[in-house]
Amino acid sequence: MLANSVLQSVALWLGLLLPSVSILQKFFGSIGIGIYCLGAAFGIWVSRLALRISERSALCLSIAVFVALGLFFVVVYPAVNVQVPGLGGDDDDAMNIGALELIHGHFPYYVRTYLGNEIHHLPGALLLAAPFVILGTSGLQNLAWLIMFFFVLCRQLGRASAALRWFLLFLFSPIVLQQVATGVGHVTNAIYVMLGLWWLVTAERKILPALAWGVTLASRANFLLLIPLAFGWLNSRYGWRCSANWLLWTCFSCAVLTVPFYFHDPSNFSPLQAVDRLSQFDDVIPHAGWAIAILMLSASIVLAGTPMRTASNLWRNCALVQAVPVIIGSLLGRDLGFLAYGTFFLCFVIFTAATADQVESSSKR
Repeated sequence: MLANSVLQSVALWLGLLLPSVSILQKFFGSIGIGIYCLGAAFGIWVSRLALRISERSALCLSIAVFVALGLFFVVVYPAVNVQVPGLGGDDDDAMNIGALELIHGHFPYYVRTYLGNEIHHLPGALLLAAPFVILGTSGLQNLAWLIMFFFVLCRQLGRASAALRWFLLFLFSPIVLQQVATGVGHVTNAIYVMLGLWWLVTAERKILPALAWGVTLASRANFLLLIPLAFGWLNSRYGWRCSANWLLWTCFSCAVLTVPFYFHDPSNFSPLQAVDRLSQFDDVIPHAGWAIAILMLSASIVLAGTPMRTASNLWRNCALVQAVPVIIGSLLGRDLGFLAYGTFFLCFVIFTAATADQVESSSKR
């Protein structure tokens, strides 16, 4: 039991650290990384104190946290979003102009960002960002999905104090606040994919959640490799016929959103270039991109066949599959910046730890 607890704490510590290493290195150097390593370990240990506060206090603190996040966004985002080459990224700009093209009924992949980059988001990401673009900017979706993440933690754990504990740890990873400040949507992308899967596995009626999850999967290709894990979880509880039927609905909604855009103009369907991003490592090892993709798929299929007795097993496997290209890519490229794609597994790590702690706490009662 103690060994499992230590292992879970180490995995959580790595999950918080790795996605933020490049940011810490950029702004604070190696000393900053060292300080954060100690701070994260201390934060994980002291976070248990959140369980001692009352539910009323937890709700009040949660409201205060979201007010602070809102003020942080209102103050920092306009200052950072100056759209000057060399002074920031263009992920939010890509989402904004792509969603606007979609809203006006245009093919969204002809336009370019202020940096001259093509739009690499799949149509599902643009569709989900559209309401926030109408309100002003896609950067607002970060706040909205963080709120949704907290509410789902509350629903899953049954206590606001427990949810607050894990949500604050999530925010303690510097890359989360960095993306809130800059409008980058990687953390948000992973959150809504995870919440779509959570809805699917917890709902009594699964057709609508299956369709909704397909919409979220039509955002980035790497998340499609969660489908075998979803099948493994559902199959062990409902049988393969029902599981296959539900996931066919997921694939259907994902395909309906994506395929028409591809066939409209295959040569200008720029998300394919993002899918091909792993090919940058072909100079290190021939066909490394294909090898990483195959390894990721193999990991998903193998893990789908393993027993997933608790929810934490499912979320752990999701985190592992999303971590495969990030870890291997950073090692091959010797590039700390590639670890920033750890945002795609960060929320799964938090949910793994939260649900594992829930099971452990229940067994002690």
